[in-house]
Amino acid sequence: MNYIYVLTLRNDCLFLQLTLISATLLRKKNKSATIIIAIDEFTELSRFPVEHTLLLNLNVEIVTIQTFQSDCIKSSRFLKLLLPTISDDNFWFLDSDTLPLVNIDNVNITGHIGMVRDENKDKSDFGLNDSNVAKCNAMKWPVPRYPYYNTGVMLVRNTSEVRELFSQAHKLWLSACSSGIVYGDQLPFNTAIATSSNINISLLDDTYNAQIRPAPWLASRAKVLHIYSGSLTKRKDTVLHALVSDLRDNGILRHDLLDRLLSKKNPWLKNSWQAVLFPIRKIF
Repeated sequence: MNYIYVLTLRNDCLFLQLTLISATLLRKKNKSATIIIAIDEFTELSRFPVEHTLLLNLNVEIVTIQTFQSDCIKSSRFLKLLLPTISDDNFWFLDSDTLPLVNIDNVNITGHIGMVRDENKDKSDFGLNDSNVAKCNAMKWPVPRYPYYNTGVMLVRNTSEVRELFSQAHKLWLSACSSGIVYGDQLPFNTAIATSSNINISLLDDTYNAQIRPAPWLASRAKVLHIYSGSLTKRKDTVLHALVSDLRDNGILRHDLLDRLLSKKNPWLKNSWQAVLFPIRKIF
């Protein structure tokens, strides 16, 4: 099975470190996985020799795609909405801030794409935030309804319908950028899904994209943890924080921490509030 990460770097290597950590876990659980790292023309991995060498040691394929986007974040969104052009076969897409804990090669879906609900929200809790509603109104897009999907983990069957969907989402994103509206990839992708008559989405179990910031109770059952990168500077309570710190400060990837995570399934650092609750939630 192919697994794709998107990685765009400029002066900071945080997302290289996150990708390295995620891909290392993936390789530990899946020796035969084809791991593809899609980068843009501005990304110079050799500027970060420690992480670059460790990444190459995982036997990954690095593919460079021109985006003509000097802005790092825009370039990442541009690449993500071109995913079906990166692999001819079916694939999993994993955001850099995900932590795969099991082998997910043999997951079967009946739809074109397998995805999980954003923030693991039930229908009764769902409501698109005001900022995204305003953006939809500004672009005269229909406001996506439930289920609203998180694009951090996707199982993709690379069909003609899927390629058309990604192409449409890419066009929506570009039109928003040209109008001066800042978007991630998730809203235009969900909008493209909502307006497509040819796409069926398989709703995956929340454990395949356990977004443990809004849904910490999923941690003990997670197949793929998703620890939002934006939370890394706000809270220092997960093993991901410790792994990044050791890479940044000491140039060391802590395999003991990775192995403990795979064994215990506990992503929380000792003495954090969530670590106290973890064994209780595990029972229930």
